[in-house]
Amino acid sequence: MNPRVAADEGSITLYAIILLVVILVTLTAFALLVIPTVDTGSSAYSWFQGSADNMVLVGGLTGYPDNNGLLGLVTVANPNPDPNAMGALLLNIRLDSVRMVLDPSSGVDLDKSTVTITSLRGVEQLRETDTFPMKKPGWTIAAKTGTLPYQSADADNILEPNEAFSLFIYPAHALPPLTQFTIVVTFADSKQITTGGVVPAVISPVMNFPGAGTPGPV
Repeated sequence: MNPRVAADEGSITLYAIILLVVILVTLTAFALLVIPTVDTGSSAYSWFQGSADNMVLVGGLTGYPDNNGLLGLVTVANPNPDPNAMGALLLNIRLDSVRMVLDPSSGVDLDKSTVTITSLRGVEQLRETDTFPMKKPGWTIAAKTGTLPYQSADADNILEPNEAFSLFIYPAHALPPLTQFTIVVTFADSKQITTGGVVPAVISPVMNFPGAGTPGPV
């Protein structure tokens, strides 16, 4: 019976050593990444924050006819409407980031972002605007919402980890049916969101594109 007891005690000792090593490794990683007390810690912390930030498309990519007046959330001034083509798009984004825990006040400045739309009509980089009724070409932040219970988005254009923004994209030229297009939103940190689709064969008041999440407003 004694050898069996000794073997059991040896196993317990081995498990205790392994557990101790795991704890030490975890504490070391935490000290380097989360507590920037030395230069190496600060560098690791900065890298950790940057690598953990990801813009994600969380709402529906929604298209609207090339009409005049209210398109979804935005009123446009369109002197030459073409209801048989798609004239505008809406997409929703949020910041998928651990900064909500580490630094809730952080975020990405959307005013420093660029929006590019590519189609058979060419490549067009749109300018941001806050003038309404909105005129072609351009893009704007059409809505801001909070993603946490009992919290709303603030008034600035910095997308924080607890917020979601709706981007209204209004290219210079309307897209005819069956036109393939790609939208690239590039942020100040060089990260991007890329989405797109093909204009439906039949233009309707609201056109939702598969795989883009929940639909936008009518």
